[in-house]
Amino acid sequence: MVIARIATAALIGCLVAAPVSAEPLHDWYVSLGVGWDHAKRETFEDGSLLEIDRRGWRPNAALGAKFADNWRVELNGSIQENTPEVLYLPSASIEVDPDDRDIMRAKSLMANVIRDIPIGIAWRPYVGAGIGYTDLDYVVSQQQRGNAPRVFSVDDSASGMAFQLITGFTVPITRRLDFAADYRYYKMPSPNLEDVNGADLDIDHTVHSAWVHLRYHAPNAGPFASPPPRRQWTRGLYFELGIGGGFPEDSDVEMPDSSGVISLDAYDMGPTVIAAIGYNWGSRLRFEIEGEFRRNEVELVDFGRFRGEDLADGQVKTRSLMANVIYQFLPGRSVRPFLGIGWGLVHGKFDIDVFGVCEFRVCGAEFSEQHIHDKDTTTGAQALLGVDVVLTQRATFTADYRWSRTKDFKMNSPDGGFYETYLQNVSVTAGVRYALGGKR
Repeated sequence: MVIARIATAALIGCLVAAPVSAEPLHDWYVSLGVGWDHAKRETFEDGSLLEIDRRGWRPNAALGAKFADNWRVELNGSIQENTPEVLYLPSASIEVDPDDRDIMRAKSLMANVIRDIPIGIAWRPYVGAGIGYTDLDYVVSQQQRGNAPRVFSVDDSASGMAFQLITGFTVPITRRLDFAADYRYYKMPSPNLEDVNGADLDIDHTVHSAWVHLRYHAPNAGPFASPPPRRQWTRGLYFELGIGGGFPEDSDVEMPDSSGVISLDAYDMGPTVIAAIGYNWGSRLRFEIEGEFRRNEVELVDFGRFRGEDLADGQVKTRSLMANVIYQFLPGRSVRPFLGIGWGLVHGKFDIDVFGVCEFRVCGAEFSEQHIHDKDTTTGAQALLGVDVVLTQRATFTADYRWSRTKDFKMNSPDGGFYETYLQNVSVTAGVRYALGGKR
């Protein structure tokens, strides 16, 4: 802990002393961003499990300075929030169902050191690390039926040191304004938290997050020495490979024999892999056939108000073949945003089991049962928003945000019943497109 405090003080000292040029104000920048975060299932020392879900977009801001070639230091503030979904205590045969009043909120002030990697003419990947101070609020409770008071399992807060690792990229928008996107791994080791009975919670608070930023910089603080040159884009065939991550949003399930509303809830973030072959028709329009693979763990199934939520163990895999039409802006630029739409076939495989405590919540009866093990093929559509950045004469870096939705998958449940649901995904992917030939 002493070492962490000394390191933090040293980093903040670097931030204060960073502008050493003849015109110090020319070395500074300010950054504003938004992002979403994902916290994995917490496992306690006694075997208890706490399932955690996402909680919308969160802010991120930084004040920084360039202090050497391709090096930056910044003071970074952020808020990360997640929603507790189910607290499962197998030793006591108890299951607690929190709601929107419950929260895991980390407010952090970090000192980051970042290295810009001088690759390409119109983009800069970067890596970095930060250490700082975090306030963590941790509330897990359950509203009882009728007029009974809310019962709290955890209602505590802690403060302490945390660290983060950063990787991302920057592309220029104007001479002073840049766009950046990055992934961050954040960890607060062993926060001093207790449950309502005074017992220590033996956990580490870990969050994976993705952020987009707008960074406005003074004349000397940007990663690019000059605006990127204008480039003609190759007309003809191309091949593209990309990887990324994403998750389906909560999806309702139609089961005519069930009571209440059922939904697949709290998907874990999982990998996305894409491969496409296409044709660039000219300066603005391209068409492609794209194959995509996704895999996501399913962490919760919500059986409605009478049964509540149960923990899940399983996954959903999808393979799709889409035809995309993409419109590119800013012809002739080295950095080109684009919009796209696609439609095609989606094959989904669902393997999900549920476990927990019976619907009376405190009855001493634990259970584990198959929920769905089946597959089906349906159609789906997607929308894309992204940016292309020139790397070489033929190679282009591309990154995009994707939203997609399928029609219903129609399957059978293990007990022979009818099971129908859809998938609605959000994801971020990045990759390289290579022009196979053609003319300008």
